[in-house]
Amino acid sequence: MKKAETEEERMLSANRLRNIRENAGLTQEQFAEKIGISTSGYKKIEHGVNGVTSEFLRLLHENVGISADYVLFGKTQSVDNAWEEISNCSEEDKLFILMRLTAYLTIAKKGTFPFIEKQTELDKEIRLLIKKFLNGGKD
Repeated sequence: MKKAETEEERMLSANRLRNIRENAGLTQEQFAEKIGISTSGYKKIEHGVNGVTSEFLRLLHENVGISADYVLFGKTQSVDNAWEEISNCSEEDKLFILMRLTAYLTIAKKGTFPFIEKQTELDKEIRLLIKKFLNGGKD
Protein backbone atom coordinates (compact mmCIF):
# COMPACT_ATOMS: atom_id res chain seq x y z
CA MET A 1 0.00 0.00 0.00
CA LYS A 2 2.80 2.39 0.86
CA LYS A 3 4.45 1.85 -2.55
CA ALA A 4 1.26 2.87 -4.42
CA GLU A 5 1.05 6.07 -2.39
CA THR A 6 4.68 6.79 -3.24
CA GLU A 7 4.04 6.22 -6.97
CA GLU A 8 0.97 8.46 -6.86
CA GLU A 9 2.88 11.22 -5.04
CA ARG A 10 5.75 10.90 -7.52
CA MET A 11 3.35 11.31 -10.46
CA LEU A 12 1.69 14.34 -8.86
CA SER A 13 5.10 15.97 -8.40
CA ALA A 14 6.03 15.07 -11.97
CA ASN A 15 2.82 16.69 -13.27
CA ARG A 16 3.47 19.84 -11.25
CA LEU A 17 6.99 20.07 -12.68
CA ARG A 18 5.70 19.60 -16.22
CA ASN A 19 3.13 22.36 -15.68
CA ILE A 20 5.80 24.71 -14.31
CA ARG A 21 8.05 24.01 -17.29
CA GLU A 22 5.28 24.37 -19.87
CA ASN A 23 4.00 27.60 -18.28
CA ALA A 24 7.54 28.95 -18.54
CA GLY A 25 7.53 28.01 -22.24
CA LEU A 26 10.63 25.84 -21.90
CA THR A 27 11.56 22.50 -23.38
CA GLN A 28 12.68 19.71 -21.09
CA GLU A 29 16.25 20.36 -22.23
CA GLN A 30 16.05 24.09 -21.46
CA PHE A 31 14.43 23.50 -18.08
CA ALA A 32 17.01 20.87 -17.10
CA GLU A 33 19.81 23.26 -18.07
CA LYS A 34 18.22 26.06 -16.05
CA ILE A 35 17.97 23.78 -13.01
CA GLY A 36 21.50 22.49 -13.48
CA ILE A 37 20.87 18.79 -14.07
CA SER A 38 21.15 16.47 -17.04
CA THR A 39 18.31 16.34 -19.55
CA SER A 40 17.96 12.57 -19.15
CA GLY A 41 17.76 12.96 -15.36
CA TYR A 42 15.09 15.63 -15.65
CA LYS A 43 13.06 13.60 -18.15
CA LYS A 44 13.02 10.64 -15.75
CA ILE A 45 11.70 12.88 -12.98
CA GLU A 46 9.06 14.52 -15.18
CA HIS A 47 7.87 11.13 -16.45
CA GLY A 48 7.64 9.78 -12.90
CA VAL A 49 10.36 7.17 -13.38
CA ASN A 50 12.47 8.80 -10.65
CA GLY A 51 11.22 10.79 -7.70
CA VAL A 52 12.54 14.17 -6.70
CA THR A 53 15.50 14.20 -4.36
CA SER A 54 16.41 16.81 -1.78
CA GLU A 55 19.32 17.84 -4.04
CA PHE A 56 16.95 18.31 -6.99
CA LEU A 57 14.59 20.41 -4.84
CA ARG A 58 17.52 22.53 -3.65
CA LEU A 59 18.69 23.15 -7.23
CA LEU A 60 15.13 23.86 -8.34
CA HIS A 61 14.73 26.47 -5.63
CA GLU A 62 18.15 28.05 -6.09
CA ASN A 63 18.09 28.20 -9.89
CA VAL A 64 14.41 28.63 -10.72
CA GLY A 65 12.85 29.88 -7.47
CA ILE A 66 10.29 27.07 -7.21
CA SER A 67 9.20 26.00 -3.73
CA ALA A 68 9.64 22.41 -2.60
CA ASP A 69 6.24 22.71 -0.89
CA TYR A 70 4.61 23.25 -4.26
CA VAL A 71 6.42 20.41 -6.03
CA LEU A 72 5.86 17.90 -3.22
CA PHE A 73 2.47 18.90 -1.84
CA GLY A 74 0.92 21.35 -4.32
CA LYS A 75 0.88 24.06 -1.65
CA THR A 76 1.15 27.62 -2.85
CA GLN A 77 1.63 30.73 -0.81
CA SER A 78 -1.59 32.65 -0.25
CA VAL A 79 -1.97 35.97 -2.03
CA ASP A 80 -2.42 37.71 1.31
CA ASN A 81 0.88 36.36 2.61
CA ALA A 82 2.67 37.31 -0.59
CA TRP A 83 1.15 40.81 -0.53
CA GLU A 84 2.23 41.25 3.11
CA GLU A 85 5.79 40.24 2.23
CA ILE A 86 5.83 42.66 -0.70
CA SER A 87 4.40 45.47 1.45
CA ASN A 88 7.15 44.97 4.02
CA CYS A 89 10.10 44.86 1.61
CA SER A 90 12.31 47.79 0.60
CA GLU A 91 11.32 50.22 -2.13
CA GLU A 92 14.16 48.89 -4.24
CA ASP A 93 12.81 45.35 -3.91
CA LYS A 94 9.30 46.55 -4.78
CA LEU A 95 10.62 48.18 -7.93
CA PHE A 96 12.52 44.99 -8.77
CA ILE A 97 9.31 42.95 -8.38
CA LEU A 98 7.45 45.42 -10.59
CA MET A 99 10.11 45.19 -13.28
CA ARG A 100 10.14 41.38 -13.11
CA LEU A 101 6.35 41.30 -13.48
CA THR A 102 6.57 43.69 -16.41
CA ALA A 103 9.19 41.50 -18.07
CA TYR A 104 7.16 38.36 -17.41
CA LEU A 105 3.97 39.85 -18.81
CA THR A 106 5.80 41.23 -21.83
CA ILE A 107 7.17 37.77 -22.59
CA ALA A 108 3.82 36.09 -21.90
CA LYS A 109 2.07 38.50 -24.28
CA LYS A 110 4.95 38.17 -26.76
CA GLY A 111 5.73 41.87 -26.45
CA THR A 112 2.33 43.06 -27.58
CA PHE A 113 0.09 45.47 -25.76
CA PRO A 114 -3.39 46.66 -26.70
CA PHE A 115 -3.61 49.46 -29.23
CA ILE A 116 -4.27 52.81 -27.61
CA GLU A 117 -7.87 52.81 -28.84
CA LYS A 118 -8.45 49.38 -27.22
CA GLN A 119 -6.96 50.26 -23.83
CA THR A 120 -9.14 50.43 -20.77
CA GLU A 121 -9.28 53.51 -18.57
CA LEU A 122 -6.99 51.73 -16.09
CA ASP A 123 -4.46 51.09 -18.88
CA LYS A 124 -4.53 54.79 -19.73
CA GLU A 125 -4.04 55.79 -16.08
CA ILE A 126 -1.10 53.40 -15.78
CA ARG A 127 0.49 54.88 -18.91
CA LEU A 128 0.10 58.37 -17.42
CA LEU A 129 1.74 57.22 -14.20
CA ILE A 130 4.62 55.70 -16.17
CA LYS A 131 5.11 58.95 -18.10
CA LYS A 132 5.03 60.92 -14.85
CA PHE A 133 7.57 58.54 -13.32
CA LEU A 134 9.84 58.85 -16.32
CA ASN A 135 9.59 62.66 -16.18
CA GLY A 136 10.76 62.76 -12.58
CA GLY A 137 7.27 63.24 -11.13
CA LYS A 138 6.27 66.06 -13.43
CA ASP A 139 3.21 65.91 -15.67
